[in-house]
Amino acid sequence: MSGILQAESITHPPNTSNTQPDPLKELSLDSSDALIPVSDHDDKNQSNESSQTGTNIQGLGNCHISIPRGITLDPISLENMTSLIVSLYAKFSPEVLFKGTVFSVEGLIRRIDRSYVARWSMYLGARVIIDLLNGTSAQKYLGWIFRFCRRITDISTSDDLGANLDLEVADAPLCKQLISIGSMLSGTATAYSLLRRCTPVFLRLAAAEPRIWADDSSISIANTFRSSRYELAQFIINDGIFAIALGTHPLLRYDTSVLWAAEPPGVYLEWIYGFPIEIFILLININARRTGCIVGGATGSTKICSEIEARLKNWNSTVDHTEAPGTTIARLAVQEAWRQAALIYLYMGAGGVNSADPRIEATVQQVVRLSSIIEPGSSFELHLLLPSLIAGAAARREKHRAALRSKVASGLLRKVNPQVLPVRGLDFIPVLDHLWHNEGSGGSAVTWDDYVHSRYTVLPVENRPFYD
Repeated sequence: MSGILQAESITHPPNTSNTQPDPLKELSLDSSDALIPVSDHDDKNQSNESSQTGTNIQGLGNCHISIPRGITLDPISLENMTSLIVSLYAKFSPEVLFKGTVFSVEGLIRRIDRSYVARWSMYLGARVIIDLLNGTSAQKYLGWIFRFCRRITDISTSDDLGANLDLEVADAPLCKQLISIGSMLSGTATAYSLLRRCTPVFLRLAAAEPRIWADDSSISIANTFRSSRYELAQFIINDGIFAIALGTHPLLRYDTSVLWAAEPPGVYLEWIYGFPIEIFILLININARRTGCIVGGATGSTKICSEIEARLKNWNSTVDHTEAPGTTIARLAVQEAWRQAALIYLYMGAGGVNSADPRIEATVQQVVRLSSIIEPGSSFELHLLLPSLIAGAAARREKHRAALRSKVASGLLRKVNPQVLPVRGLDFIPVLDHLWHNEGSGGSAVTWDDYVHSRYTVLPVENRPFYD
């Protein structure tokens, strides 16, 4: 769901007087559905291929379906399709966005009109949500998700860069949309597979931007977040989140040497994801240090790690005094939880220490305290997933593990989990349980490699960067 919420689709500050239509009422969808030849393959067989940790994606490409090309929709069909998309995204955006904004109908309609792939994939996402709300299996849509992905990547692998660049720019944001739907339907492993398939699209877009593409063929994160290339910023976020949660190499190389200063347009990313941009860039830097550890067999540079630690410790959040006190406290708790989790990841992921380190034990306790501020079922819980997962990997006390486990699993309380991050919390409960009952049994100290081993055992994914 967050994949569609880009700067052109949201504005600030919020306007609470607007009411949004109910997408389930007074919409005739038959005329649009008739144009979507969803595969007739057996839903039971499809569900047998799926599991809580992902989907066996082999064979999905054999679904005998195709993306509509050159279809001229009659006015009623187009109006119904657009109404459904706008209504659903307006309905769920308050549950996804970290900071209140006004949902821009005009911005969303521009995206619907810009590309037929955008139109059909957004409609697909809306239909998935409708089925989930109605308690209907939506697994039948997985074939379509991979077909859309193939359509986008086919453009990127074409030899004519100049002719296809505009199409890539228009279609690239839909990769995030497909990843979100794939994760919601089939789990983290499917979402990661989709991200890998879409990587060439973003690599080509980055290479075409001199301010973003560094001399060493890496991508400047700060300059990307400052640019209007929102689709590239969201790819970096996805890649970074997957690298942390899965313990994989980042798919592309990133340049973190340019310091971040909070300024438009990149600030909108905080409104969506909840993490402070500076903290996230430091997490990407830690990923780079950890990748160096894996390749070189040694801990990250002591000097660089010390600099990262100092920046994390000196970071301060910005208070919005226009909000209700309870909202302000909850928002600050989430942002502080990200900072504390980044310290854990620095010490364990790049520093190589285990969870018995006093700094880590104190930081885990802080994350638990901060997470307790967020009420169960609150939309702010969506933004605690990764901090809770990182702290959970380091937790040694049973009461801490139980508290963090509940935050990682918070999506189970929702019929439709409008995911903010590309990873699904449900998939990581078995990972934490495996870690706690094996290397961490009885509160034993663990390393970050122990966590990655548990993830590899319970939630296997392909692990190969594109820059090798």
